[in-house]
Amino acid sequence: MNSPHDGNNVFIAPLGPAHANELSHLIQRLREPYCRASIASTKTNWIAGGFIGSRLHGFAEVHNLENPHLWRASILVEPDWRGLGLGTGLLEAAISFAKTSGRSTLRLAFPRHDWRMRKLVSKAHARLDIVLDELSADISLLAKSSGSNLHQKG
Repeated sequence: MNSPHDGNNVFIAPLGPAHANELSHLIQRLREPYCRASIASTKTNWIAGGFIGSRLHGFAEVHNLENPHLWRASILVEPDWRGLGLGTGLLEAAISFAKTSGRSTLRLAFPRHDWRMRKLVSKAHARLDIVLDELSADISLLAKSSGSNLHQKG
């Protein structure tokens, strides 16, 4: 049986003002209240979209925490479009951006029960810490392997 997602090409691209309406519609479609509360910060330094075909189905933001060693990132993908490589591509792009900054760590926070995100950040060799009901995942930007080979199974 064919999936409605079969044959679709995933690509990651920077988002700018021309994508504002599409990004706004994506945010409205997101079902998790946790995700909706953690996005669209005025301190966003970088944002990229995850597209399948010509439609935006996910995005990543990197925020300045006013810490010279740390970036904070958010990665969001529509539930019906998960498992297709959007999250992996967005994480790789966020790591690539963050590495150019001279900072040492990219931090993501997400609910403890989000097993897909746990698996994704483990591919980047993130250090996980429990903070209240969240997991904090710190990815070293200094390690040669962080961000590379995330597409490998395992």
